[in-house]
Amino acid sequence: MAAQRNTSTQYSGPSVSAMIKTHTLAQEIMARHDDACPILDDEEILKLRDFVHDPVAAQTAQTEFASGSLVAHIIRDWATEGTLLTEREVEDLQKWFANGGGKTDAENVEGGK
Repeated sequence: MAAQRNTSTQYSGPSVSAMIKTHTLAQEIMARHDDACPILDDEEILKLRDFVHDPVAAQTAQTEFASGSLVAHIIRDWATEGTLLTEREVEDLQKWFANGGGKTDAENVEGGK
């Protein structure tokens, strides 16, 4: 049986820098979302959902994100260099969210998961 989401602080996947370098960050976020220690916590996954839904609005809102936020870093990069996520990766994330991926713990409880 798989471990319950968000029940561990021991991340065992590739480093963020490695995922960025190989353009596997979006793929790993999706693949590891239900892991015991996902790449993004619920707060970050909500920020990412907002970003892929409307990157321009998210760029405006990102000024209130805490420092150290991976998603804030992605949004700032998108507004300038656009090298952390490709357009294809953003499209993949959009599809994932549209198909019910990326639910938070609270949303899973509400949905009866």
